[in-house]
Amino acid sequence: MVEFFKLFVHTYVYWVGLILGFAIFPGYLLFVAGVAPVNIPLWLAPLAGLLLFVFDSPSTWDRPLWHALLIRACGAGFATVALVAFDATGATCLGSHHWCETLVSLGLGWIAFIVVAGWVSRDGSSQNDVPVHEGKEAIRTFTAWVGICFGVFYIPATVLAASGTLLMVIPLFGTFLTGLVLLIADPPTRWSQTRLFVLWMRLCSSGAAALLLAVAGTVHRDTRTHEVFIGDWQENLIFHMGAWGLYVAVAGVAYLMHDPSHEPYDNLSR
Repeated sequence: MVEFFKLFVHTYVYWVGLILGFAIFPGYLLFVAGVAPVNIPLWLAPLAGLLLFVFDSPSTWDRPLWHALLIRACGAGFATVALVAFDATGATCLGSHHWCETLVSLGLGWIAFIVVAGWVSRDGSSQNDVPVHEGKEAIRTFTAWVGICFGVFYIPATVLAASGTLLMVIPLFGTFLTGLVLLIADPPTRWSQTRLFVLWMRLCSSGAAALLLAVAGTVHRDTRTHEVFIGDWQENLIFHMGAWGLYVAVAGVAYLMHDPSHEPYDNLSR
């Protein structure tokens, strides 16, 4: 039961991270820059969820495959509902005029994910020892950072704020702990290949995610007047990059404290 819940949470976090990190925020910044229409994030959203197959291929799923698909469908569905609720609270980055547009866009992406996953897993083959490439790990780290920051902390804080309760400050300031949550889910003891290279790769990809969130939370563009506003960029930069700095410090200490005798010899650490 615990493993099922962990898989559900992982799928939820990755789905939120993929939709926001590869569709909503990049599309919104393109709109702010004046090179794309306001609803470009909703056009990209149905495709972003399919990126989950990059690091969570059906060929690596545990048997029975239909059960693994069901848990992932539930996690992605819950993430879709959370994002729609986030839009309903007044979020402008999704580019919709009404939350129903967001529901249709993300719902189509959820259906596409289920259809493609069911089609790919038809042969029933399973490969549990598929090697993980550095590029996939970078995408996974980037996605997890965005998913944890928003899916675990910021979206619940926004929903609580819309309900008028002061409890929203707990998950809001919890976003500063994004890196620590990521380290708990992805500790250095599980890192494969050359650990020093993997460390730098994770620091770069998580730093890119933190910078994206800082920029997306700072710049705004009015959909009617098309006037661009710059918010409190210093506060956003300090908050998000401060969370990343905490991750860098703890990850670096964990890397140095890890016993290298349990790892293959790392040529990069000579």
